[in-house]
Amino acid sequence: AHNDFVSLRQMLLRTHLEELRDATDVSLYETYRTQKLLALGHVQDNTVFREFNPKQQLEEEERVHGAKMQKLEAEMAAVFKQKVQEKEGKLKQSEEELYSRHKDMKAVLERQRAELEDKKRRLGISDAAMPAPVAAHAQHEGMQQAGQSKDKKKNRFF
Repeated sequence: AHNDFVSLRQMLLRTHLEELRDATDVSLYETYRTQKLLALGHVQDNTVFREFNPKQQLEEEERVHGAKMQKLEAEMAAVFKQKVQEKEGKLKQSEEELYSRHKDMKAVLERQRAELEDKKRRLGISDAAMPAPVAAHAQHEGMQQAGQSKDKKKNRFF
Protein backbone atom coordinates (compact mmCIF):
# COMPACT_ATOMS: atom_id res chain seq x y z
CA ALA A 1 0.00 0.00 0.00
CA HIS A 2 1.17 3.45 -0.89
CA ASN A 3 1.21 6.16 1.88
CA ASP A 4 1.47 9.93 1.11
CA PHE A 5 1.81 10.91 4.76
CA VAL A 6 5.65 10.88 4.75
CA SER A 7 5.85 13.08 1.63
CA LEU A 8 3.25 15.48 2.98
CA ARG A 9 5.09 15.78 6.32
CA GLN A 10 8.42 16.51 4.58
CA MET A 11 6.84 19.15 2.32
CA LEU A 12 5.16 20.93 5.25
CA LEU A 13 8.35 20.89 7.29
CA ARG A 14 10.41 22.32 4.42
CA THR A 15 7.96 25.11 3.59
CA HIS A 16 7.11 26.09 7.17
CA LEU A 17 10.34 25.30 8.98
CA GLU A 18 11.24 28.95 9.74
CA GLU A 19 7.77 29.67 11.12
CA LEU A 20 7.99 26.53 13.23
CA ARG A 21 11.35 27.60 14.64
CA ASP A 22 10.06 31.10 15.51
CA ALA A 23 6.93 29.73 17.17
CA THR A 24 8.95 27.19 19.12
CA ASP A 25 11.43 29.87 20.20
CA VAL A 26 8.72 32.19 21.41
CA SER A 27 6.42 29.70 23.05
CA LEU A 28 8.83 27.17 24.52
CA TYR A 29 12.13 28.97 25.11
CA GLU A 30 10.70 32.25 26.39
CA THR A 31 8.37 30.38 28.74
CA TYR A 32 11.27 28.26 30.01
CA ARG A 33 13.53 31.34 30.46
CA THR A 34 10.83 33.28 32.31
CA GLN A 35 10.13 30.41 34.70
CA LYS A 36 13.86 29.96 35.49
CA LEU A 37 14.36 33.70 36.10
CA LEU A 38 11.31 33.86 38.36
CA ALA A 39 12.61 30.86 40.28
CA LEU A 40 15.88 32.73 40.84
CA GLY A 41 13.99 35.79 42.09
CA HIS A 42 14.40 38.09 39.07
CA VAL A 43 11.32 40.08 38.11
CA GLN A 44 11.09 40.93 34.44
CA ASP A 45 10.00 44.40 33.25
CA ASN A 46 7.45 43.72 30.50
CA THR A 47 7.43 47.33 29.26
CA VAL A 48 10.74 46.58 27.54
CA PHE A 49 9.02 44.10 25.26
CA ARG A 50 6.27 46.34 23.96
CA GLU A 51 5.21 46.04 20.34
CA PHE A 52 7.32 48.02 17.90
CA ASN A 53 5.87 49.08 14.57
CA PRO A 54 8.54 50.81 12.42
CA LYS A 55 5.99 52.18 9.96
CA GLN A 56 3.99 53.77 12.75
CA GLN A 57 7.13 55.20 14.33
CA LEU A 58 8.25 56.64 10.98
CA GLU A 59 4.85 58.25 10.44
CA GLU A 60 5.00 59.76 13.93
CA GLU A 61 8.50 61.14 13.29
CA GLU A 62 7.34 62.61 9.95
CA ARG A 63 4.35 64.23 11.67
CA VAL A 64 6.57 65.75 14.38
CA HIS A 65 9.08 66.91 11.76
CA GLY A 66 6.29 68.48 9.67
CA ALA A 67 4.95 70.35 12.69
CA LYS A 68 8.44 71.57 13.55
CA MET A 69 9.02 72.76 9.96
CA GLN A 70 5.69 74.61 9.92
CA LYS A 71 6.62 76.33 13.17
CA LEU A 72 10.03 77.33 11.78
CA GLU A 73 8.46 78.62 8.55
CA ALA A 74 5.96 80.70 10.55
CA GLU A 75 8.77 82.16 12.67
CA MET A 76 10.85 82.94 9.57
CA ALA A 77 7.86 84.61 7.90
CA ALA A 78 7.26 86.72 11.01
CA VAL A 79 10.93 87.78 11.16
CA PHE A 80 10.90 88.58 7.43
CA LYS A 81 7.72 90.64 7.80
CA GLN A 82 9.20 92.53 10.76
CA LYS A 83 12.41 93.31 8.84
CA VAL A 84 10.42 94.51 5.82
CA GLN A 85 8.39 96.80 8.07
CA GLU A 86 11.57 98.16 9.65
CA LYS A 87 13.10 98.84 6.21
CA GLU A 88 9.91 100.51 5.03
CA GLY A 89 9.93 102.70 8.13
CA LYS A 90 13.56 103.69 7.57
CA LEU A 91 12.89 104.46 3.90
CA LYS A 92 9.82 106.54 4.79
CA GLN A 93 11.82 108.46 7.40
CA SER A 94 14.64 109.03 4.88
CA GLU A 95 12.12 110.19 2.29
CA GLU A 96 10.59 112.64 4.77
CA GLU A 97 14.03 113.97 5.69
CA LEU A 98 14.94 114.47 2.03
CA TYR A 99 11.63 116.18 1.33
CA SER A 100 12.16 118.45 4.35
CA ARG A 101 15.69 119.37 3.19
CA HIS A 102 14.39 119.99 -0.34
CA LYS A 103 11.64 122.21 1.03
CA ASP A 104 14.13 124.13 3.21
CA MET A 105 16.57 124.59 0.32
CA LYS A 106 13.76 125.75 -1.93
CA ALA A 107 12.65 128.26 0.70
CA VAL A 108 16.24 129.55 1.07
CA LEU A 109 16.56 129.86 -2.71
CA GLU A 110 13.27 131.76 -2.98
CA ARG A 111 14.34 134.06 -0.13
CA GLN A 112 17.68 134.73 -1.84
CA ARG A 113 15.90 135.36 -5.13
CA ALA A 114 13.49 137.79 -3.46
CA GLU A 115 16.43 139.57 -1.80
CA LEU A 116 18.20 139.90 -5.14
CA GLU A 117 15.04 141.20 -6.80
CA ASP A 118 14.61 143.66 -3.94
CA LYS A 119 18.24 144.84 -4.25
CA LYS A 120 17.81 145.14 -8.01
CA ARG A 121 14.64 147.17 -7.57
CA ARG A 122 16.24 149.43 -4.93
CA LEU A 123 19.23 150.06 -7.13
CA GLY A 124 16.95 150.73 -10.09
CA ILE A 125 18.73 148.29 -12.36
CA SER A 126 16.75 146.77 -15.17
CA ASP A 127 17.86 144.13 -17.65
CA ALA A 128 18.32 146.84 -20.30
CA ALA A 129 20.44 148.97 -17.98
CA MET A 130 22.86 146.12 -17.11
CA PRO A 131 26.36 146.47 -18.48
CA ALA A 132 26.87 144.57 -21.76
CA PRO A 133 29.26 141.88 -20.44
CA VAL A 134 26.97 141.09 -17.49
CA ALA A 135 23.84 141.02 -19.71
CA ALA A 136 25.62 138.81 -22.28
CA HIS A 137 26.72 136.46 -19.51
CA ALA A 138 23.17 136.32 -18.07
CA GLN A 139 21.74 135.69 -21.56
CA HIS A 140 24.36 132.98 -22.24
CA GLU A 141 23.55 131.31 -18.89
CA GLY A 142 19.84 131.33 -19.73
CA MET A 143 20.50 129.68 -23.11
CA GLN A 144 22.67 126.99 -21.54
CA GLN A 145 19.99 126.19 -19.00
CA ALA A 146 17.34 126.03 -21.73
CA GLY A 147 19.57 123.69 -23.80
CA GLN A 148 20.18 121.45 -20.80
CA SER A 149 16.48 121.19 -20.06
CA LYS A 150 15.83 120.21 -23.72
CA ASP A 151 18.59 117.57 -23.48
CA LYS A 152 17.02 116.26 -20.30
CA LYS A 153 13.64 116.05 -21.99
CA LYS A 154 15.17 114.14 -24.91
CA ASN A 155 16.99 111.67 -22.63
CA ARG A 156 14.14 111.21 -20.24
CA PHE A 157 13.08 107.92 -21.87
CA PHE A 158 16.60 106.43 -22.03
